[in-house]
Amino acid sequence: MITWMNRITISEEVARNLSNGNENATCVFCFYNVKTGKETEKKGFTIERAILLAEQRREDGRYRNYEFIIY
Repeated sequence: MITWMNRITISEEVARNLSNGNENATCVFCFYNVKTGKETEKKGFTIERAILLAEQRREDGRYRNYEFIIY
């Protein structure tokens, strides 16, 4: 796993797709609540959309206890 930004982690496969210019590949977007340990997975996102959503949620105060994993 690779730290993309603060509280956003991506897998090595996603990083390879990004470096090859394949932002439209599908991936899994996971919300991880640090306090409770609960994970919620969302499937069918493109890599580009998942990263944008993670960045938006990271800035949103309602998600301050969450980390975002894209794989």
